[in-house]
Amino acid sequence: MKHIPQISEAEYEVMKVIWKYAPISTNDITDKLLQTTSWNPRTIQTLIKRLSDKSAISYEKKGRMFVYSPVISQEEYRKHESSSFLKKFFNGHICDMVSAMGVFFIMTMGGLDFSQGSILGISSIVVCMLSKYSIPLAIIGGIAAGAAIGAINGYFYVNRKIKSFIVTICTMFLFRGFIKYLTTNAPVAGSAKLINYDSTALKVACTVVILAIGFVAFRFTKFGTYLKAIGAGEKAAMFSGIRTDRMKFLIYVLAGAITGFAAFINVIKVGSVTSSGGNQLETQILIALVLGGMPISGGAKVRF
Repeated sequence: MKHIPQISEAEYEVMKVIWKYAPISTNDITDKLLQTTSWNPRTIQTLIKRLSDKSAISYEKKGRMFVYSPVISQEEYRKHESSSFLKKFFNGHICDMVSAMGVFFIMTMGGLDFSQGSILGISSIVVCMLSKYSIPLAIIGGIAAGAAIGAINGYFYVNRKIKSFIVTICTMFLFRGFIKYLTTNAPVAGSAKLINYDSTALKVACTVVILAIGFVAFRFTKFGTYLKAIGAGEKAAMFSGIRTDRMKFLIYVLAGAITGFAAFINVIKVGSVTSSGGNQLETQILIALVLGGMPISGGAKVRF
């Protein structure tokens, strides 16, 4: 893979001239840039030397002149910069963005979920194990594992009437213990094919699709209305005909399933899971949502 050097804005202006007119001499580069910038010739020569030192351009001596040509194409550089921007923008937090969707729904109806990190860890292990048989099977398995843990949370919260933060803290520690046990001797490795899916475009596409579906469902269907109604007043929502218990249970299952899918995105980075898989995810999600203006009590004031 060709190395793409880091180029400053000023150096990029020089590169644009070289890309357009190559092969081009030092004097011609200087003349072109003097027409569009206020730089002095010495500054331009310094920028050319920096680009040469970075191996962004090559030169050939013809008589008493140096003639420059680009080592990297403009298209290659643009692709690299687009990829770098996305990586810097997301900073490895794509899993957080995907998982936050489910927690957003839970908090809208007035609940909490501290088990997201453990769900991600367990689902990641399932994805790694099943990836040795089939990648689609691994994705389905991760979603199913997350949904199963979500169902456990929902059962104790809805049927046993235990507060959501107590239930999810208990499952957080319970499944964190399973993760530690399963990764005691070594990280759980997946199929070598997993890292072939480690594409920024794929990750961003998955995130955008999930966010778009969540946005449409929350803003333009009864789904969002029911969630806000439960958060604003569960008894009033129940008397208005909303099956509140069923809704709360299904939301926990949905949140677990979404995080189960996020496990696939988490795993394809390195193709394995360690004991720290998903650690502190729930904290990062809650901080992000609250700082983003999410009311902790949920209800009618929630905005997507």
